[in-house]
Amino acid sequence: MDNSTGPTVPTVAVVLATHNRRSSTLRSLASLLVAADTANAQISVIHVDDGSSDGTAQEVLRLIPDAQQILTDGNQYWAGAMRQGLALAYQSNPDYVLWLNDDVLLYPDALKELLAVSNNPAALTIAVGALVEPGTDTCSYSAVTAQRTWRNTVFGLLTPDQANSATAADTMNGNLVLLPRAVYQQVGNFDPVFQHGMADYDYGLRATQRFGCRIAVSSRFLGECARNRTEGTFRDRSLGLRERWKLLLDPKGLPPKQWIHFQRCHGGPTWPIAAISPYVQTLIPRRLNQTDRAPAHGVGSDKAAEVVILYKSLPHYRVPLYELMREQLAQSNVTLRLIVGQPDAVESTKNDTGEISWAEQVQNRQLPARGQSLIWQPVLRSVRHADLVVVEQASKLIVNNLFAVWRRFGGPQLALWGHGINRNTAASSAAGEWWKKLMLRQSNWFFAYTSGVAEDVISMGVPLGQVTDLHNAIDTRQLSGFRDAVSDEESEQTRSELGLGAGPVGLYVGSLYKEKALPSLVQIGEQIRSIIPDFELIIVGDGEERPALEALARSRPWLHLLGTLFAAELAQVASVASLMMIPGWVGLVVLDAGALRLPIITSDRPDHSVEIDYVTDGVNGLVCPVDETSAAAMISELLQDPDRLARMTAASRKLADETTIENMASRFTQGILDCLAQESRS
Repeated sequence: MDNSTGPTVPTVAVVLATHNRRSSTLRSLASLLVAADTANAQISVIHVDDGSSDGTAQEVLRLIPDAQQILTDGNQYWAGAMRQGLALAYQSNPDYVLWLNDDVLLYPDALKELLAVSNNPAALTIAVGALVEPGTDTCSYSAVTAQRTWRNTVFGLLTPDQANSATAADTMNGNLVLLPRAVYQQVGNFDPVFQHGMADYDYGLRATQRFGCRIAVSSRFLGECARNRTEGTFRDRSLGLRERWKLLLDPKGLPPKQWIHFQRCHGGPTWPIAAISPYVQTLIPRRLNQTDRAPAHGVGSDKAAEVVILYKSLPHYRVPLYELMREQLAQSNVTLRLIVGQPDAVESTKNDTGEISWAEQVQNRQLPARGQSLIWQPVLRSVRHADLVVVEQASKLIVNNLFAVWRRFGGPQLALWGHGINRNTAASSAAGEWWKKLMLRQSNWFFAYTSGVAEDVISMGVPLGQVTDLHNAIDTRQLSGFRDAVSDEESEQTRSELGLGAGPVGLYVGSLYKEKALPSLVQIGEQIRSIIPDFELIIVGDGEERPALEALARSRPWLHLLGTLFAAELAQVASVASLMMIPGWVGLVVLDAGALRLPIITSDRPDHSVEIDYVTDGVNGLVCPVDETSAAAMISELLQDPDRLARMTAASRKLADETTIENMASRFTQGILDCLAQESRS
């Protein structure tokens, strides 16, 4: 077949192997023809039919009369059949060879995009087309990263939005792969040891590790391909042990000779552990007490998957997140359960505990240990039917350690969410951080609060494909709406009611505890007043530091303590302020500041929460020195520059408008679905 228009048209030999999937094969090849026309590429099709009895070979020739066919005996399987097709393709020395699975539906521009990714036949760049699970936004097959642990190598998918990231692919799924001439001439054919699976991973690892090839993934999905299901495989726990063992040894399972060869080549020093692992795990029941449970759940299944989020206590700002996630997961046939405990004595003073009608309550137990308090959450029995448990990443939560062990012996998958590491090295312990890093590698997934956290955990060995950047957020929609609704007249009335003068006002919003550096806040206010005499400061919130602040306020009429305010009342007070001042620990208040139309002012301290990543010094706020005099000078300079203050205010608002609870819920939901899907692929 010749679609060329000139001598520069790339030649592409397309190789696919089939066995009794006539309809999907024809659908795939029809999409290939469209993609070839769109790419203006000269393609030749090499079809290896491995003993089909449904007329696949004849129908392929009707669709593509000049296709080259190899008819085999039905015992070649995918790798064996592809090996023969690739050998034939190499003989004509095309610019490129395309691996195409017969169940891939290509988008019209798929081949054009692959040729753009690998744009030089003489270069060592393999182009991999990312594929999507039909009817979803979930990546099903793609380029793959490899992270080695003490026990095995963990593989993770590179999604299209990671195409331009610094993380390099190590290998690939063989569903849609474009090899330039320079690659196939150096790397050659599939290893003859492999009969079905593992051949594509082996090829990619050899290409990158031995020949210096680069594997690049498409920046968007190039087609659809459903993931292989676990039903009827050795991972299907509804089958008996004898049947699963037989399937494990089958050519489509993990035949020992081939699996051991793969691990010896790519498993590193501990390859014997990885080599025996699947055979040991097959002998362990997935759910010792759930023999009647179906193995597949979620999208495409009649039985819902069950996901449990375990939370030490429920703050009010998380309520909208879980409500949204519950709705979104239900649409994918996943049931979300939320199990929460009670706030401790310090948390109780914040008065910010939330309630959800469908949340399940447990009684936390405080266990003293060397000057700190460990927490026991009695939930093991109630989550035994779960497919995935998501827990806070905290060393003091004892049950997390048990989940890490349990998942190795048939328990639920385990996902952590949190800060990754304690960035405040002065407040962290070497043993605690070591344990955190160990736990990271014992979990199936990590939900990172921010992009910075995601980078931290990836640097510690968590595969990129097993990390979700949540863009941690709170629901600021109502607060933002109330702030927009405050008129100038209402703002002036509020100023009068609070007894404020005409000067600029700083606003603090949050709990009142020592990590917030509230004495420093008052000192900064005094220093500002030495420069701007009519400056005043409002503190909104409650907590253990309130009595000390009340004592300071008695001799400082410019210091106003208003207690805890929410929604409309808070918006009214914020309307008289020029900026949000949080010299101590900064967290999600960054988004509150944006919703209230205020830039955020903080200090360069080591104990901020990870949401400090959202503060860009000089853009949406200021990061001042810890020294109160220097901070006051910087803040005063900003207050005396209306144009600069207006630009910061606009940037702060933009951050809040973009970092939404809806976006966080969607990311969290998609990460959960990807984690559940990973189990079916593993």
